[in-house]
This record gives sequence, C-alpha cells and structure tokens, in this order.
Amino acid sequence: MESNSIKRAKHKSVALAFFAGLAAPVVTSNIARLVGATEGIGHPITALLALVAAGMFAGYRTPDRVKAAGWSVYGALPVGVIIDVMIDWFLRSFDRNLFPFEIVGWLILAPLPIYMGIVLGRDLGQQNESGAGSDAKP
Repeated sequence: MESNSIKRAKHKSVALAFFAGLAAPVVTSNIARLVGATEGIGHPITALLALVAAGMFAGYRTPDRVKAAGWSVYGALPVGVIIDVMIDWFLRSFDRNLFPFEIVGWLILAPLPIYMGIVLGRDLGQQNESGAGSDAKP
C-alpha cells in the first residue's frame, strides 16, 4: 500500500501536467506572434511542437500515470485557449470572437502530439533511471 506522501507526489505530477496543457496554447500564440508566423503553416507547427513538449513533460514527470497525465494535458487545452483569448483582449485589445472554433481545432489537433510526447518523455525518464544505476563504480 502506498503512503500518503507518494500519493500526493503523484497528484502533484498530474497537476503539473495540467499546467503544461494550460501553457501550450498561450506559448504557441505568443511565440508565433513574436516570430511573425501567425499566418500560414507557422502557427500549426508551433502548436505541434508545444503539444509534444507538454506531452514529454507529462510523460517524464508521471511515467506510472500516463493516462491521467495525458488526459490532464488534453483537458487543460480549452482553458488555455480561453486564457490566451483573455490575454489578447486585455493586453492587446485584440478580439478573437471565433475562439470556440479554435478550441475545437486544438482538441482535434492535440491527441497524437500529446501521445507522442508522453511516449518520448516516459522513455527518456526510464533511460535516465536505468542510466543512473549503470554509472556507479564498484
């Protein structure tokens, strides 16, 4: 049976995955705007990279709870889009009145990159764990 501290650590890891999902739309929009890639293929490529990075973070932090971490990242995307819309409205006075369609686009685009990121992050975490033990000298 797991102790309460282990359970709390696992819940914190899933919460961190949720925050990675919140950050993906905000970071994507602002980086695309910063480099001038708001039109054409630049924005979707930035979105795919942000989703893979969020999935890798979730998979690395929660290798034993990948389903919970994946759903946490995926469920945070609509909230992240709404936060990004509020940032645009209050800081830039930019209206994005079609944001519900943007949420649908994120939810359609997201599953595969999140899954790929989770697999890569989990494998990276397992390699780090196995590599740490093999470097020890007798």
